[in-house]
Amino acid sequence: MLTGSWVPASGLRIPLLPHWRSHGGGRPWAPLSRYPAARPLAVRGLSHLHPPGSGSCSLSLFMLHVSGQRRIVWICSHSIVHWAGKYAASSGWGRHLGLDDRLEIRWIGSRGMLWESLAPTLIRQARREGPPDAVIIQLGENDLGRREAPELKRAMCSDLDYLRGLFPRTFFLWSDLLQRRYWRFARHPEKVDGIRQRVARAMGHYISAAGGLLIQHSDISFRMEPLFRPDGHRQNKMNQTIITNFILLGFSDHPKLQVLLFVSFLTIYLLTVAGNIIIIVLVVADIHLHTPMYLFLGNLSCLEICYTSTILPRLLFSLLTGDRTISVHGCIMQYFFFGSLASTECYLLAMMSYDRYLAICRPLRYTYLMNSRICFWLLAISWMSGLLNISIITSFLFQLLFCGPSQIEHFFCDIEPLFKLSCSSTHLVELVNFIFASIDTIPPFLLTLISYICIIINILQMKSTASRKKAFSTCSSYLIVVTLFYGSLICVYLLPETNTMKVLHKTFSLFFTVFTPMLNPLIYSLRNREIKAALYRMATKIVTVAYP
Repeated sequence: MLTGSWVPASGLRIPLLPHWRSHGGGRPWAPLSRYPAARPLAVRGLSHLHPPGSGSCSLSLFMLHVSGQRRIVWICSHSIVHWAGKYAASSGWGRHLGLDDRLEIRWIGSRGMLWESLAPTLIRQARREGPPDAVIIQLGENDLGRREAPELKRAMCSDLDYLRGLFPRTFFLWSDLLQRRYWRFARHPEKVDGIRQRVARAMGHYISAAGGLLIQHSDISFRMEPLFRPDGHRQNKMNQTIITNFILLGFSDHPKLQVLLFVSFLTIYLLTVAGNIIIIVLVVADIHLHTPMYLFLGNLSCLEICYTSTILPRLLFSLLTGDRTISVHGCIMQYFFFGSLASTECYLLAMMSYDRYLAICRPLRYTYLMNSRICFWLLAISWMSGLLNISIITSFLFQLLFCGPSQIEHFFCDIEPLFKLSCSSTHLVELVNFIFASIDTIPPFLLTLISYICIIINILQMKSTASRKKAFSTCSSYLIVVTLFYGSLICVYLLPETNTMKVLHKTFSLFFTVFTPMLNPLIYSLRNREIKAALYRMATKIVTVAYP
């Protein structure tokens, strides 16, 4: 064990911390010139600095080396341990280690910053304050799930070459964590950590070959007991950081289209709400529409308003303000409302198709098989089934811990991204979710499909060509909408996840969250003679009252 202190060439007295060893033996700290650019420095057995985290290891070691030569150090550790750099910059940590008081430390970046944002952030900071003497960079976990290793390495090399050209006097350091970290992702941790190791090794040697410094180090074994870190974020007893907010990335990969997306989604939302409100008013106000068919339609319209209102207003707010954060509990509650309403719609569409089957294929027995009492119980079963299934899943979600990263690659809080971000075991809740998703989608879809097939067969037996053509057109439009709804749900929640499906998930989600709620009132009203007649009667009544 090395203790005492060491005085480097600069004359600065630096205390030696226990359990630290240098790469090549001899004295634990040596002037920077003792370490050639192509030779990495390995540190083992680190134990207890102030804040736990691999960023603190890199920061302290590098400051010890350069304290007599560099005055301004920027920390670009854009990972979930970035708070270690913030803490060091704000707590006089340099003075605690015996460093020069004139050493300035700047934390560059923000929680959730991706690599593609690093270079622009550094350039903006340099324009305000001038280039730094040194930059510490650590690979962030936020990029690992977004890009493959070769693509990420190419982007990093290109950006670093650009930065070195802009800051020729700046010294670059790459921090490389040696050991594996299994708690970062709940699913496929070995694969993700393998990508991290390959990228970190390649980039570290790239920087060292270009004249920078590569520090390969172990993580800190820390002894902090409090439940809160210095920046206020809660820790559990295993010293894993418990995040309290998520970042909904949404459509942030298209920054130039934010205004267009906002206008498009706002228009869709207003059309959806207005169309469904009109149907609800007509069904309630017009006595001619007090039948099971239009009672189902009124419930569907009410459901569509609530359904889209759980997602689109939050998405519009993010597009307008740029604020993409949402609390963990708020995220789970958004999924609860979305999931329960989506499950209810699955059952409700099946009930509506069965109602149409009875009306067309069993017209003589329709009033007996579909009276008001049966209609009420079918509606109650639809709403209660959707609510019960998602309540069970949500109760599991509230028991999960989320340790990071905090980015959700989606425009709303869906359950699959939550599984990936959890550091708890998700096997049970994933199994329960798959079972309920299968129950909520496949049987209703089969019932809907069989009902419409029977309806089409009955239509084809009609003698009148005009009637057959009109009925077939109406039925086919209904079938297209419900197939789009059920098909997109099955693709997202039941099919195994592949690279192709991962890319299409967001597109499929748009189908059942945005487009089908907008199309349903158009399909079920504009092609419905009774709805158009009721709308005409109401418009006539309004005009008569307004202009007697």
